[in-house]
Amino acid sequence: MRKIIRLTEIGKLNGVEALIFFLAFLGGPFLLIFHSSIFRIVAFVMLMCSIIFLIFKKRVNSETRNYPYNYPVLLYLLCITFIIVFVISFYKDSIIFSYGLTIPLFAYLYIIGIILFYVLNIIFIVLLKMMFPQEGEMIKKESNIISLKKLSKYIDIDTQKIFLSLSLINVFLYLFFILFAMLLVIKHIDSEQIGSIENLSIWVKRQEFVTFFNGISILSLMIGIYTITFPAQSKIINEARLKLQERFKECTNNSFESR
Repeated sequence: MRKIIRLTEIGKLNGVEALIFFLAFLGGPFLLIFHSSIFRIVAFVMLMCSIIFLIFKKRVNSETRNYPYNYPVLLYLLCITFIIVFVISFYKDSIIFSYGLTIPLFAYLYIIGIILFYVLNIIFIVLLKMMFPQEGEMIKKESNIISLKKLSKYIDIDTQKIFLSLSLINVFLYLFFILFAMLLVIKHIDSEQIGSIENLSIWVKRQEFVTFFNGISILSLMIGIYTITFPAQSKIINEARLKLQERFKECTNNSFESR
């Protein structure tokens, strides 16, 4: 079981990091639940300390460890969300609260989408190991994680354009799905509860295309495109790494010959 977890995205975090991340994610809404200002301040300080600790560990270990997909983005989003929620929690009877709550809602929906990706990744790995209990030995890679900046000299300009285009497609598709999901949520909630989106809710309820079935269709399309874009990006990176390894071998052989 530990071997399976290590192969997953969330398995790239150690136990302490994963526990702190999920506790911080689940603890964020409590900033709105607590009525006492003291409890809110204590909860805010604890949450911010947790996120800052995770950000610090990520920056320290970024050159030697792999981290889950979009993990840094999640940390910064949680940090910004906690700050906004903490501030607007003191204005619950004001219009500031209604409008200010919109940003954390979008942020949490985005984070939930990434967490859902982690869950699907776990299911995928479990199915993979059920089909292939063992695997062949992989060629050992360099201990340090090679960044795209270091690999850029081994990727020609046309391939760099392709890689960037694929990245933009991935980001656009994900943001479009998140936006559609947010519209779907707004369509099925009582607009009177959140005054800041009342006009938006009225408009969304008139749109026949905002349906759960269409959401499933968009998700299926997104996954289908990702099965093309992600492998294509991985191929570009792997080819650049091979060129780097060949260059390293040439330099090593030349140094031995000079001796």
